[in-house]
Amino acid sequence: MVAVLVLFSVSVIHPVMAAEENDKNFGEWTITPIGAVESLEATSFAMSKTGVPQVSYYDDATGSIMYATKAGTAWHTEKVADSAGTYMTSVAIDPAGNPAISFGDGLHFGNLMYAQKNGTHWDSTIVAKGSVGDAGQYSSLAFDAAGNPHIAYNDGQNFARLRYASWNASSKAWEYDVIDSGGDLGDTGYNPSLVFDAGGVPHVAYRDGKKYPSLMYAVKNGANWTTTVVDNGGDITGNTGYSASLALDTAGNPHIAYYDQKNEVLRYASWNGTGWKLEWIERNDKAEPYTSLAIDAQNIPHIGYPEYFQNKLKYATYNATFARWDLRLIDTPRDAGKYAKIALDPAGHPNFIYYDATKYALNYVTWTAGNPKNHLPHLFPAA
Repeated sequence: MVAVLVLFSVSVIHPVMAAEENDKNFGEWTITPIGAVESLEATSFAMSKTGVPQVSYYDDATGSIMYATKAGTAWHTEKVADSAGTYMTSVAIDPAGNPAISFGDGLHFGNLMYAQKNGTHWDSTIVAKGSVGDAGQYSSLAFDAAGNPHIAYNDGQNFARLRYASWNASSKAWEYDVIDSGGDLGDTGYNPSLVFDAGGVPHVAYRDGKKYPSLMYAVKNGANWTTTVVDNGGDITGNTGYSASLALDTAGNPHIAYYDQKNEVLRYASWNGTGWKLEWIERNDKAEPYTSLAIDAQNIPHIGYPEYFQNKLKYATYNATFARWDLRLIDTPRDAGKYAKIALDPAGHPNFIYYDATKYALNYVTWTAGNPKNHLPHLFPAA
């Protein structure tokens, strides 16, 4: 039996801070506490087709994988499973609207786990133990159109490979691919981000973990995977590709938000049909390397991330009118933007979850439009 904690939310409305006076008429951010958590990490965020937020995270204090969702005005939080040393959870919603979570169980010689909610309880199963243990510290879960789960994950804590597990509904068993072996010494496949295009083809962005890490991208062509170096940091010293977050536009082209640790900047890579375009969004030195990307139906990218130095919650979106990135602070206390994740609601508005380490609270942010234009005003443009 899973214990359920019901948390009644109290909303705190933050008025828009805009560069233009008339922008105040366009709407406001609403920040709602999901619940108090002493220490957490490994957040993941998905939005159902009906606009119901689904959140997973790892509670460090209790060693538990947790799940939270909103029903009406109240958040409901429940324990999914025990775990240890979990670096990443990934929540996804199947076509029938049921949530599922992939996660790693154990820091050393751990297993890649898959948990599916069935009615009022969670069923957890081992997907992979890894070739030498330590599978699934980092994983990304997605469902195909038929409702079958697929997971991109790292196999090994050091000298890892990027692997792929897919559920075969006919044989009722997991099947496995190696996406990237990382060469002679391995060490690749960290913080993967998996999405399917409209044709059912899987795409994965991830970080190569070698001495000088690079941003990598993989796509499946028939039975084979093709891997590409997207950004090696400009030279062989690399050190980029952290917290890669992948999204596809309406044409199926990949876009990746990520942190370039070498140059200490938030960056954006987009495929234009013939090559990758690499952009510098904002210098983000001393920030924790977390980024999260979503693309709306108009192909406008939206990114949530911690602001430089003090880790405040920040939001970036592309302003096509002025051909620039516009940046906004959403929550201003120091360390109030950790583990930020973004998802779009059915209307295309950005929603965020993040951890406020000053108040030990997991928070949820929604955008309320105050004008039919549904315009998101900017605070200031990127340099």
